[in-house]
Amino acid sequence: MQNYVIIGVRYNSPTLASALANLIPAFTFLLGVIFRMEKLELKSSKSQIKVLGTLVSISGALVMTLYKGPPILSPPIQPHLHPSPSTMLTTSKNWLIGGLFIATASLSLLANIIGQVVVLKEYPLEIRLVSFYCLFRSIQSTLVTLTLKETQTLV
Repeated sequence: MQNYVIIGVRYNSPTLASALANLIPAFTFLLGVIFRMEKLELKSSKSQIKVLGTLVSISGALVMTLYKGPPILSPPIQPHLHPSPSTMLTTSKNWLIGGLFIATASLSLLANIIGQVVVLKEYPLEIRLVSFYCLFRSIQSTLVTLTLKETQTLV
């Protein structure tokens, strides 16, 4: 997930990465309601606060992204410079690729959180679950490091 965020920030901006990262709790709540892991009782103040927080989070991320992000439909106005169409397409393409990488990272973290909830319901020994989680992350990090080290020596 972290590698996808780094690649996404290279293609895009930290603003979009921050906006999408702030959406993870909101989307976790929404998926929890959809998969019936979370009970939504609109008469309960607890549920009302969760719904309000979700709406505020999503609207804040939209405002931040749309206000700070590059224009999608209209080219930037620069009276003294006339960018070529290929330059504008590359910028737009990079913006979309970066957004896809960051969205993929956010969705993988979201799936991980929901997966942990499912596993903890069936297997309530939390310390053992965390130990396995850390073990497999260490193995994964080692494999990524060795792979990147090999590609660095080839270049």
